[in-house]
Amino acid sequence: MAEKKMQVDSLHHQMTTVKDMDEAIHLYRDILGLELSARLIVPNDILPDDVGSSKVFQDGINHVWEIATLDNWKGAPIELCHPIYPEVIVSGNTSNTPLSGTTDYGYTGHTEQGFAVTDINAWYDWIVQNGYRPQSPVWEAAPGCYSFAFYDKEGNVIQLYEDPAHPAVPSWTKMDLPMNDFRTPEQKAWAESTY
Repeated sequence: MAEKKMQVDSLHHQMTTVKDMDEAIHLYRDILGLELSARLIVPNDILPDDVGSSKVFQDGINHVWEIATLDNWKGAPIELCHPIYPEVIVSGNTSNTPLSGTTDYGYTGHTEQGFAVTDINAWYDWIVQNGYRPQSPVWEAAPGCYSFAFYDKEGNVIQLYEDPAHPAVPSWTKMDLPMNDFRTPEQKAWAESTY
């Protein structure tokens, strides 16, 4: 075993790949209450006519993504990634159910995103009222700790967890900045035509 020489800092972000960026933003912003802090095309100077040209492949970059970040300044932000080129691949169905072989427990890869909450029963009601399918009812995951998971519209698992003894990850300081949409009008129309 190697001698310990390096250590990462705190988690910077967690990324989820999505097909429909507007629906994903709706879930994280309007249902889960995070703030949309940025939206951009990566690489930032790519336009539709550049796809397939040498410009896309400069510096080893051979993909184009639309990225959105959402945050509550209490932990690492969520980064949503919508592949524009090559196009996003959606396996299974998008009917609010787990995607076969790509998500859910028992498979490698992204299994769930977990969020700390208070009043888990109210959260359960809110998720169901807004059309998301829970994986289970609220259950006691550990002594005094309650949880349930639900599926987003693309079948990804999101867990809500109430732990009164340890209610949240470290509190970060919010920088008082407006949401930044770095996309040009041409990039915006291009990205949204792929949802």
